[in-house]
Amino acid sequence: GFVYALNGETGEERWRFETEGKIEGGINVLPDILGKVGVFVGSHDYFLYCLDAASGEVLWKHETGNYVVATPSVIRIGEERSVSFGGCDGLLYLISADGSGDPQEIEIGSFIANTSAVRDGIAYVAHNGGEVIAIDVESGEEVWRVATGVEYTASPAVDETHVYVAGPDKRLVAIDRVTGEEAWSFLSRRGLDSSPVVSGDLIWQGGMDARLYA
Repeated sequence: GFVYALNGETGEERWRFETEGKIEGGINVLPDILGKVGVFVGSHDYFLYCLDAASGEVLWKHETGNYVVATPSVIRIGEERSVSFGGCDGLLYLISADGSGDPQEIEIGSFIANTSAVRDGIAYVAHNGGEVIAIDVESGEEVWRVATGVEYTASPAVDETHVYVAGPDKRLVAIDRVTGEEAWSFLSRRGLDSSPVVSGDLIWQGGMDARLYA
């Protein structure tokens, strides 16, 4: 898998970086990482990479126990900027954005094929083993865990009051952020493989029935 950097005005290639495996997830960017702009990306070669946005040089990398297909989230743990991502090894990783210190590894129980949603210090994980989990990123402690039986590949979304998850069971479900209880659900005509998007007071959701719902 390759990461490409292109000139925004001309489209010309500035640099490319090759991993030892396929890249399925997206990229996140954070300035002032070891004096540079960091580009974070995971790969099927089991590594999460932090690259220099100017040169493609590896600033640091972290090896996991399986594929990394999720897009890493940039978060704050206390005063420290960190990166959060799930792996196909069933762990949620919390790593300092500059790669320093010991990473925190939180057992989830099944592989994570999507991007966790993080808000107000809580990470919301919807994994392939059919659960939605809320985790305090500072302590690493579980806040609540809900068994749904749905194999999630779409990423959850979160707003002030609810977490939203969509799955192949055709349902978009709103879960109370505090209690983990289901608040409401919407049933579409076919499975929901895409991730919900929060925009103002609306939740946007694409379906396998070729419809966009709001």
